[in-house]
Amino acid sequence: MTRALICNKALELFSGKKDAPTASSGWLEKFMKRHYFSLRVPTTVFQKPPADYAEKIINFILFLQQCRQDNK
Repeated sequence: MTRALICNKALELFSGKKDAPTASSGWLEKFMKRHYFSLRVPTTVFQKPPADYAEKIINFILFLQQCRQDNK
């Protein structure tokens, strides 16, 4: 969902009404703040796996197996 989509939908919903919103950027900011909405930008940066990634996975699987045996 984008800001433009929200503004266009507001204009569509209120077209022909007497007190129709202007759907300006200021109106959108206040609308979103009033209703506790936020638009988040997806990140393109990710964490790199550790160098001993395979070893950590193996250790975790062994840990889980041990927990299952201990707790039946």
